[in-house]
Amino acid sequence: MSLLSSVKTAVVRRVVARSGGVDLSKLDRVPERLSWPLNRDGIDPTRRLSRTRDADPVQRLVSFMGLDIWLVTGYDEARDVLGTVSHSTDIRHLMGQSGDIDTGDIGGLGFTDPPKHTRLRKLLTPEFTVRRLDRLKGGIADIVESQLDETEAAAAAADDGVVDLAQTFAFPVPFRVICDLLGVADERRERFSALASARFDVTQGGVG
Repeated sequence: MSLLSSVKTAVVRRVVARSGGVDLSKLDRVPERLSWPLNRDGIDPTRRLSRTRDADPVQRLVSFMGLDIWLVTGYDEARDVLGTVSHSTDIRHLMGQSGDIDTGDIGGLGFTDPPKHTRLRKLLTPEFTVRRLDRLKGGIADIVESQLDETEAAAAAADDGVVDLAQTFAFPVPFRVICDLLGVADERRERFSALASARFDVTQGGVG
């Protein structure tokens, strides 16, 4: 048996052992108990997440590969985790890697610990001074007004008057502001959105 075959066999055995007796080959979708409550549920992004938080603000998630993954949903608990230096936010060592990643890893504030996080933050600080942000207020106000109009139009067009605020307001406002900050041209914003989602949306495989 080749090394690759041995690895595949070992992985399959571990997955089966951690699936709770479920025959994965006969499933057309992953059972809820084997999935994580992070994806949106239609226009409601928090239904299952709310149930999870109400049951316990700190829960261990099911992990096929045996990693200790904890979901923290409580406000006080999250502040404690984020404010304690003994908790690392760098999970890149847990991700699959191939080839030379030293030059390909672009890093990022979200999953970086000090001192690297401190260095990156200092590079961004000049862009977020009070004077700089004051100059952006007018443009941000215009963006907010535009998205409120779009939200109102979407609600008027819907048969039941229900509108997904995540799509018409909560995402577009910060996205458009960030694009303005970075100087992303209008015709490139759709592509930029796709790249950003692939990079930062952990529910879709992003790594932050």
